[in-house]
Amino acid sequence: MQKFTILLIFILFTSLQAFAQLVPQEDSNEKVGFVNEAGQYVIKAQFDDAGNFDNGIARVQKGSKYGFINEIGEYVVKPKYSSVGIYNEFGLAKVSVGGKNNSQTGELDGAKWGFINRSAIEVIPPKYSVAGEFGENGITYVAVGTKTTYNYVNGESVQRTVGKKKGFINKDGVLLTKIQYDMVQTNFTYGRAMVEMKDKKGYINEQGQEVVPLKYDVAYSFTDLLAAVAVRNSKNTYNWGFIDTDGNEVVPVSYEHLYLFYNGIAAIKQSGKWAFIDNTGKNLTDFVYSDLIQYTDIPFVYVTKDGKAESFKIKNGTWGLMNNKGEMLTPLKYTDIKPFNKVNLAMVSNGEYWGWINKKGKEVIPLKHSGAIDFQDGIAIVLNNGKINYIDSLNKILLKTDYIDATTFENGVSRVKNSEEKWGGIDIKGKTIVPFFAENATEVRNIIEQFYIRKQKPLTQRDVKLYKLYESKEMNKFKIVDTIPQDMWDY
Repeated sequence: MQKFTILLIFILFTSLQAFAQLVPQEDSNEKVGFVNEAGQYVIKAQFDDAGNFDNGIARVQKGSKYGFINEIGEYVVKPKYSSVGIYNEFGLAKVSVGGKNNSQTGELDGAKWGFINRSAIEVIPPKYSVAGEFGENGITYVAVGTKTTYNYVNGESVQRTVGKKKGFINKDGVLLTKIQYDMVQTNFTYGRAMVEMKDKKGYINEQGQEVVPLKYDVAYSFTDLLAAVAVRNSKNTYNWGFIDTDGNEVVPVSYEHLYLFYNGIAAIKQSGKWAFIDNTGKNLTDFVYSDLIQYTDIPFVYVTKDGKAESFKIKNGTWGLMNNKGEMLTPLKYTDIKPFNKVNLAMVSNGEYWGWINKKGKEVIPLKHSGAIDFQDGIAIVLNNGKINYIDSLNKILLKTDYIDATTFENGVSRVKNSEEKWGGIDIKGKTIVPFFAENATEVRNIIEQFYIRKQKPLTQRDVKLYKLYESKEMNKFKIVDTIPQDMWDY
């Protein structure tokens, strides 16, 4: 009896071990089955595609449909789904039935969507025309009905089918709101999501309650616990302000325009001038600035009192650097300020010369260069007395040259122009990598890509002649069967 028990345990153990090691494998007929560690088919190759086993089941495809099998090859769910997604942190995978593939967008138009668990049980039956992905709070949006919209894909207008009315469900499939909204914010921020109905916007909480009434014409998601909102006025423009998560107007909805909160600071506009506020609505500055540029990744703002910014490019006037407390780190004296680079310096100009400031506003590289190219890989290019030099972030000269123009380093080579108006290439030590033959920097880049990257050693005049031969129209007149004349190889 004891021997029989031991034998039975051994058989069970080895069987389970074999199942655990089953992996999908394609046979010579391009059908997929499951093999054990020895490469033997335990489940016959009969599927068009298959996934790995997870929780004792595996996704399989037959034709255009997906189903699930167990470890002995029996169907747990016969192929019926038109798509099966990846399991999320809640153990749910999005599935669809029906639908037609839109070749332009890659989407399934007309499909119904739901969610299954790791046992392939439909926790949320596929009945929605759209279903989003669950957020960390276990909530997603769903839609019923469809409508046609148009999106631009690669410059072309493409027809899409999207959900008509939207609402929210939790991971158990419980409806948190009525499916009634025309548009919804797909993810919650600070426990709030924007919803829209009949062109009016408000916010719901994670329980599905409308905590901010739908009364705004424009509404953004919350940042720094505040959301920017606007209402249309009698002049057919907008009045802007900020509300908190309970809908209280922390900044009255009465301003001409605003910039969203980043790094604890926002801007509001009144009578054509800008001021800055913190996330309590307190004014950090007066309304004195004519324009500003705000970057999301640094706690600084570029400001001016007499200039104008266009498409995040500084135009006219003099500019300075402000921190996120509303304190000026530099005077308003620069005609141009570039974004901070990877060595934490910003290139600045006084209209005649260039230099660099640090994040404290200090000029660490004096404004004495008549031209400059910003740091890349720790090296900047400057022009002094008509000559090109290369410096590091400590303002140390790495290489002094007599060249009159240059580009940044690519593939270890800086393209440079000599006094004879010819372009070539050098390394950081000043060694000639590409002979000076070209009329422009593009030709030097071409020869680097065609010759230097492969050779990884300085090019010669022979390489230049061969490059010119490749590029010449004369070369193109020959057919593959022709012999190239000897004089064309005379180098």
